[in-house]
Amino acid sequence: MTLSIGSIPQQDVFQRVTSAKNEAIAVRGSLIGGGAYFVFAFVPIFIAYAALLIDPAMKELFKADDAREIQRILPELVLNRTPLWAQIMFFGALLSAILSTRAARCSRPRRCSPRTCCARSCRAWATGSSC
Repeated sequence: MTLSIGSIPQQDVFQRVTSAKNEAIAVRGSLIGGGAYFVFAFVPIFIAYAALLIDPAMKELFKADDAREIQRILPELVLNRTPLWAQIMFFGALLSAILSTRAARCSRPRRCSPRTCCARSCRAWATGSSC
């Protein structure tokens, strides 16, 4: 449902609307929340665009046969242009996002059992498919 109509049915939007004092505050809170979502979602896009401006050779990744090569822009920027502490922060946050997404997906009933979830996850990662 979220894929078809966006973030409307999600818990945080529902709480923001239902806990407001009146309709005007509910509308204002939803607009501010939507703006905050947009700003935070735009940060990686801005950084990847900046990477293309910093290193024009990365534009060659767009010409690759495998479309997944484009995903290397941000990690390559971090590895080649940032200090070690920033690399640790970036890859730590990336690993945290991956693990929390996998944990949320594996906790769904009847989708993956605890025993097979790790094996499916590794197989899916290796083949590039989903669990």
